[in-house]
Amino acid sequence: MIRSTIKIFALLSVMSCTHTEPAKTTEWAPAKNAPIIPCRDWPMQANELSVDNIYLSSIQDASYAVSQHRTRKNLRNYYLVTLDSKFDLDKNQLKPFKLPEEESINSFAQLGRVGALVTEKDSNEAVIRNVEKNAVIAQMKLPGEAYNMALSGNKIGFWLQHQKPDDDHFFIQKLELKKSPSLGSTITAESKPKVIELGSAAFAVWSSKGKLFLQSLVSGKAIPILNTSENIESWDLINVGNTLLVALVDGDSQVEGVSKLHIYSYSFSPKKVKQNWKKIIDMNDRHLAKPIWQGGKNPVLNISHWIDGEALLTRYFVDPSKGISKTLDAGVLQSNQHIIGFVAPKTAGRTRFLTRSKGKNFWKFQVCEL
Repeated sequence: MIRSTIKIFALLSVMSCTHTEPAKTTEWAPAKNAPIIPCRDWPMQANELSVDNIYLSSIQDASYAVSQHRTRKNLRNYYLVTLDSKFDLDKNQLKPFKLPEEESINSFAQLGRVGALVTEKDSNEAVIRNVEKNAVIAQMKLPGEAYNMALSGNKIGFWLQHQKPDDDHFFIQKLELKKSPSLGSTITAESKPKVIELGSAAFAVWSSKGKLFLQSLVSGKAIPILNTSENIESWDLINVGNTLLVALVDGDSQVEGVSKLHIYSYSFSPKKVKQNWKKIIDMNDRHLAKPIWQGGKNPVLNISHWIDGEALLTRYFVDPSKGISKTLDAGVLQSNQHIIGFVAPKTAGRTRFLTRSKGKNFWKFQVCEL
């Protein structure tokens, strides 16, 4: 009986060591009363030193990731992962993805019904690859040096954006993929844009001097759709049909700790953009991360905010036409743990998302579940 008791106690001790979660140190009441969100490290192979980056994209209601690892011999390994319910953060589930040594990844996006990587070759050549087949879809040279290349695609078309050295502007060009790949006329945005589809038209949305602009990717005409009293610190948006949902942090949460969270809903028609509703929430005396929309028929706005070592993840469940239907303090993350993006679809009734934080010597990537 004594031996059995000792064995059971030892087993429980091992199990408790395996599943222990970091203790909270925060004295901030909202975070102190919320549960810790469980997170697990992104897997690596035995000969690898670090995960340098993870590129996430959703294609046809499924999520995929391309992870970039660094070996102990300072070589790069790439892997393609399908983020479905079968993915259990096992290193054996990492599918090797080969890239030529002279190419480096810039972005990962949806291109029609396939996932496409944009890689940079030399300083002005973009290569677009089908990730499932690892086959080159298009290869083209840009005029002059280019960096921060990214691809956006929807039912209307595909757009390639990039920056030039010593220039803060972003340049957007329509990508034609017929007989020979080509780029259309250039549209210029004053800051990093997000390309969206509204009705039968495509637009770029970007911010400048406290304003958010909606810019046609045909005519290049840009109109302000909102004007804040302060500074737009960060923002995100999604479209649900012809409804545009915008979230932004207005003010300075990082230094002064004085800011507000703005949430807007707009209806779009060919002749005008009409505001349906807005909600402004005081977020003073705390720091705020960038708001992140989680899409679908029932959109959710996610934002992390903190005053000390732990961050509280708050989720706003939104009815696009009526407003916020529910607010939930979902749990606690570390304050330096930034959300990369959410995984679609929901896995076994849970919501999964990817985070990045600073480790002792390298970036630390984790998958978290709600």
